[in-house]
Amino acid sequence: CADIDLNARKLTTTAGAIIEYDLLIGSDGINSMVRQTLVAERGVQEEHYLGPSRWKALRLPPQSDVESGSFMPLRHKLLRGGRVLPRHPEGHILLMFWDKESGVDNPGNVSTAEELKSLLTDAMQDEAQKKRDRIHRLFLGGGGDKEAVGKKRNIVFDDEAVDLFLQARPSRSHYMKIDRFHEDSVALVGDSAAGMFSLLGQGCACGLKSAEILAECLLGSSSADLNEALQSYSELAIPGAHAITEMNLVSVLLRGGPFVKALMIPLTLPQKLRGKLLFKRLNEPDVPYV
Repeated sequence: CADIDLNARKLTTTAGAIIEYDLLIGSDGINSMVRQTLVAERGVQEEHYLGPSRWKALRLPPQSDVESGSFMPLRHKLLRGGRVLPRHPEGHILLMFWDKESGVDNPGNVSTAEELKSLLTDAMQDEAQKKRDRIHRLFLGGGGDKEAVGKKRNIVFDDEAVDLFLQARPSRSHYMKIDRFHEDSVALVGDSAAGMFSLLGQGCACGLKSAEILAECLLGSSSADLNEALQSYSELAIPGAHAITEMNLVSVLLRGGPFVKALMIPLTLPQKLRGKLLFKRLNEPDVPYV
């Protein structure tokens, strides 16, 4: 999308095509041009700031040493966090986060395919395996029987995907809230409407939920007035979206140092004793965010 004329209900694509619309649904991500147009021309109020972490994702082909449904964490001194995610219909996605002190465009400022492969292969080893390796190096040096320290995962990479990863600009974690999800004949869904720090796929869940609410409002409206249906959408979708956006700020604390985590104990211990841990309740789809 290159331009949007809200008054004429027309948009111009980057290829130059002009498209008229009755309803425009903005699902164009955290840097949504649709939302930016509403902010600039219709006074939609936006609260938006960037988190300190950088992130990228790398596509992996199917792995013989990694289960197809694996969600294993990535652990490496150059990464602030990350996880292996299953990819449909096969393979995995490596989602990784790092601080700018650890690298500008890539974690550890790696610049070659071999450096990146080495870093990620190490990050995908079991923590117990890494401890055995450290003990092995400490007492036996660099040689010895490899079987004595267990089997390492052999990670297979797609060279084209690795090259694209190295060349791509990293993204930043966003926190973004707006005061309404619609204006005129425009509705915003997903990251266009609510941006949040990464935590257990809750951003994706929020996007799917907002799309579901919009569909229900459009199909269930007893009135032919589109604005009435969109007003209902905003009223129903915003409370939950704002709640999950604020809840995901806990990820900043989870990535803090020992001192920050110690300060969290008075807040988390009572909930743990009552069996109401946050991560446990996220697996209960009937528990509302609000």
